[in-house]
Amino acid sequence: MKKVIYLLSLSSLMLISCGGEEKKEDKKKEDNKENKEGATAEKVMYSVDPAATTLEWTGYEGNDPTTHFHTGVISVTEGSIIAEGTQITGGDFKIDMLSIQETTDGKPEEKKAKLVGHLGNEDFFQVEAHPTATFLITGVDGKNVSGQLNVLGKTLDITIPVEVNVEAESISVAAEFSVDMSSLGMPGLQAEEGADPEEVINSKVNFVLRLKGNK
Repeated sequence: MKKVIYLLSLSSLMLISCGGEEKKEDKKKEDNKENKEGATAEKVMYSVDPAATTLEWTGYEGNDPTTHFHTGVISVTEGSIIAEGTQITGGDFKIDMLSIQETTDGKPEEKKAKLVGHLGNEDFFQVEAHPTATFLITGVDGKNVSGQLNVLGKTLDITIPVEVNVEAESISVAAEFSVDMSSLGMPGLQAEEGADPEEVINSKVNFVLRLKGNK
């Protein structure tokens, strides 16, 4: 009888020991999982590098952006991008409205200067009164970044599809998108009565953004 009791006790001790080892192993796996998740969730802020960032624009007449168009650039002066891995989670940047330039191929320089002056006056962006535009990220859904573009003292809600590339010390963001300026009430976008629709300035402006940020 004593021998049976001894064997039962030994078996119980072995089961308890094995159970303890399994629990330790499970806890170790759980801790490793939490550590990995914590590393993935780390937020990093990158400062926008204006010298390595470009913002190109295309404006056009009618509904075909490949005819009767003007192209140009405008400077992004400062800002930041917050990201978790390759996922953008926040940020903002400023645009210098006084830096508008036209770069249309084959266009005489005097005509380029005339267009820039027109874009900067009271018919369009009133750059002397509103020298800075801003963009604030308000939400992210997958590869789509939503935000508020403030220009002429008014706010436009826009969504931008982005491609993000993260390296050891930097982040690159590429985006192609359009912004409808019709709600800004710019006189230059108001069509004259009886005007040919193909000669009326389209309220949509197309943009290509290549943004670089550094830690």
